[in-house]
Amino acid sequence: MDLDRLREFARIAECGSVSAAARRLGLSVATLSARLRGLEKSLGTSLFDREGRALILTDAGRCLLGNSREILSRYASVADELRSLKEHRYDRLTLAADAPFPLHLGPLLDQLNAANPELQLRLIIAGEISPFDALLDGSLDVFFATGPEDPVPEGIARRQITGATQRVILPAVHPLAGRSVLTLKELEGECFLLYPDSPGSTARAFQLRNLEASGIRYTVCDSGTSRELLQFLVPMGKGLLLTPYHLVDIPASVEIPLTEVPFPACPWLYTAAEPIRPEVIRFVRDFFDFVRKSAGGEEAQA
Repeated sequence: MDLDRLREFARIAECGSVSAAARRLGLSVATLSARLRGLEKSLGTSLFDREGRALILTDAGRCLLGNSREILSRYASVADELRSLKEHRYDRLTLAADAPFPLHLGPLLDQLNAANPELQLRLIIAGEISPFDALLDGSLDVFFATGPEDPVPEGIARRQITGATQRVILPAVHPLAGRSVLTLKELEGECFLLYPDSPGSTARAFQLRNLEASGIRYTVCDSGTSRELLQFLVPMGKGLLLTPYHLVDIPASVEIPLTEVPFPACPWLYTAAEPIRPEVIRFVRDFFDFVRKSAGGEEAQA
């Protein structure tokens, strides 16, 4: 049975006349009357008794009307489910980060990959590319970076993921290693390890801007060590590491939150402003939904 004919029949029953239903449906009376006759012919029974201009449901009509509501409701539910499956389908994603990828990303990608086993996923460390250029030319879908709230290039859209976070990594033998929090003022006279100056990375700018604004005396160690290995110089006594990221535990060192930082760093998600693939729009929505649900679960557990 044609669902459109079923909807038209239900509208005629609701309005009590073909002419009133035709106006509601935007059809001519002749067209709707012909369709009703065709439906009755296909069912082999009359659905209405005609009393003047009024239409009265027959027993068959009442039976069909009751079932039509269930049929249309179930069809709408199935259609919504199919649309949802299509909306959450992922074929390819290219993601980059200026340092460790956000903690939420791993569990989310596990879910997406389970639902989309053919997903082509590419993960890039930002030092390998110029991320904003890649977003604009379409070779990159999403860029994750942690840093101060600086102006974004034209054509780039940015959304904040969570609140500001900044830390200092100290050797475990450092006199301040037992503190629960520290301020930059308390790090007067220290040597700080600098992140390498690489495309798309805001970590080095975060370090230098905050050190310069702090008013403290300090020295820097610009060793050229890669971003991924720089933290391992801390327990060797080469310097402290001011960082906007939460890093994995390093033997013989401690990570302590910093307060009173002049230029706090936040984790950001960047995309092209437009045009943007629908798949990327879905990913951004799913990512922030996952972050919110994760935060709710953490609060409930606390």
